[in-house]
Amino acid sequence: MTTAVEPLSVDVALDVTVDGSRCAVWNEPGLLVVNAPTLSAARTLVAGVDAIPLPRSRLTGALSAADLTVEVRVRHTPVARLGASVTPSRLAAAAGYDADVSLRGLAVAAWRGLL
Repeated sequence: MTTAVEPLSVDVALDVTVDGSRCAVWNEPGLLVVNAPTLSAARTLVAGVDAIPLPRSRLTGALSAADLTVEVRVRHTPVARLGASVTPSRLAAAAGYDADVSLRGLAVAAWRGLL
């Protein structure tokens, strides 16, 4: 017998400093958003995930089980998603991540960094 589990509800608005860069974290309907000011700061955030003593698959599995999707943005441009209902992109899968990485988003974020 299985019991229905309520999806995890997250209500957050906070700032996180990563290597001197201020990153904002907030929620939108069905989404937890992490916004970094630069691609470098976003890369540092993702590298920090590797420091968590859990296999990557277990982390994304926990997000999926909680029906939670995390979207990583750089300058408000979506560059990656992981968690519930996310199909990994080839690029992320090749790097060992269960995430959908947007090449277009990465290009737009890089372009905005030049302006």
